[in-house]
Order: sequence, then C-alpha cells, then structure tokens
Amino acid sequence: MSQTAIKERWWQTIHLEENHGQTWDFGCLELNILRLAHEWQVRFNHIDIPLEAEQDEVKIIAENHNLTRFKTLKRFVVAQTRSQLTITPVLPDRNIVVKPFDRIMLLPDEHITLYISIVLWYRINIYHDKVTLCQVPIRALSDTWFGPNTQLGQLCYASKTRAVINKDLISIKPYRGIIPVTIVNNQSQMLSIEKINIPAPTLELRYSQDGLLWTTGITLTQTKTKSEIKLSDPTNEYSTNFSKWELINKAETSLEEGLMSKAYNTFFS
Repeated sequence: MSQTAIKERWWQTIHLEENHGQTWDFGCLELNILRLAHEWQVRFNHIDIPLEAEQDEVKIIAENHNLTRFKTLKRFVVAQTRSQLTITPVLPDRNIVVKPFDRIMLLPDEHITLYISIVLWYRINIYHDKVTLCQVPIRALSDTWFGPNTQLGQLCYASKTRAVINKDLISIKPYRGIIPVTIVNNQSQMLSIEKINIPAPTLELRYSQDGLLWTTGITLTQTKTKSEIKLSDPTNEYSTNFSKWELINKAETSLEEGLMSKAYNTFFS
C-alpha cells in the first residue's frame, strides 16, 4: 500500500491497470475505485465529522484488497473496461440552503458580500469524459424543503456556513467551493438572514492559483415587494479576475429568474 498527501489537486485523469484500485480519503468521505475486466466498482463511506475537524489535504491510497470496510458499493458493467478515468469536483445537483451559525442582520440600504463555503461532489467519468459513472457528495448533506408552503418550493440540500466577510480569512479546503454572495437590502427595515437559498447548479466552478475552488458570484437583492437574483457583473472585481482562472465545470442549468421568483418569492428566511 502506498500513500501520498495531495495538498493541491486531488482531481485528475488517471489510469488504472486491470484488477487495481485507488482510494481517496477526504476525512468526511473515503472512496475507492476498483477496475476489473468487465466492471468498475465504486465503494465509499461517509464519515460524520464536525466542520472544524475537516482535513486540509486529500490522501490518495493505492489499494485493491481488504475493501470490506466500505458500506456502499456501486457496480458499473461493460464488455471491457479501459484504463482511463477522469475525477472532477462538481457543484451540487440541487439548490443548497445554507444557514449561518449565527443570524446576520443587514441594516437598511446596506449591502455586504459573504464568502460561503460549500462541499463539492466527486464525479467519475470514463470514455474521455463522455460517460459519467456516478457523482458522490464529499460530505453527506441532509435534504430540506425551501418554499412558502409544501406545494410551492423546491427540494434542496441543507448546509451550515460561517459566512466569512473578510476573504483573507477563508479557510482553504481542497474539496470545498467558495461562493461570493452579495446581499443588498433595499428596504427601510433590517433584513434578517437566517437561511440563504443558493442556486448551485447555475454556477460555474473555477480554480485559482491560491489553491481555492471558486464559483460564479451571485447578488441577491431584497426590496419591499420582491427578491431579485443575478450572476456576477463583469465590472465586479471578482468577475474581472474570473476569466484568468481555470474553468473546472460549466453551469449545469441556466438561471431562470422569473421562474425562481415565482417558486420562492424570497431567497432568505
């Protein structure tokens, strides 16, 4: 068994020989891929650890024996497997409702940018990225409903966040994405921010030279009568530098503002 600590990229294109496997240890997820003659086997365990105990690195272990510790097994069968696999981080496939550990109150006619860290998914592709075997959340998240009632709204993932205001204080985690969320309160009263509904599938994921994975920034504006959402403006400082960074994944879906406004009426609760 050989082990390497990966401080930068854990995602890559790899080649596995037949009857060989590899394990990725994220701390909150342990995942193994095993290549056989006629099938790919994906095994994984989610480990419930507090946010402050998350690892700062990903460990990659070459192993193909004694895999009985894994609780979940997915088998993908083909006539003959090929050696190449592409591992990629991706954003969640649903909106994610993030809850700050402490409620935030935004004063009237003020705006603030929060840097929200969300866990990413682990995607496995074969055939030169043409076929996706599966996607596994690196940290298990619970389901939640976001909407005014049980008939109107959407099934989302739930997560907690520290909602950092100073971007220099962002903790670098190689399997988390940072979402810059600018909140504008165009009301005469304070805006209570207890939960924020973030449309993760509409965002791009990019990699910066400082080792962080960033998404497209979003702006959420609350007025007396409605909520509005838009993606980063090109004149924004973050967006201007965005084009210089490496694109990891494009947005999965387009942002349909009208539909989303009807569905939720607000992005805060």
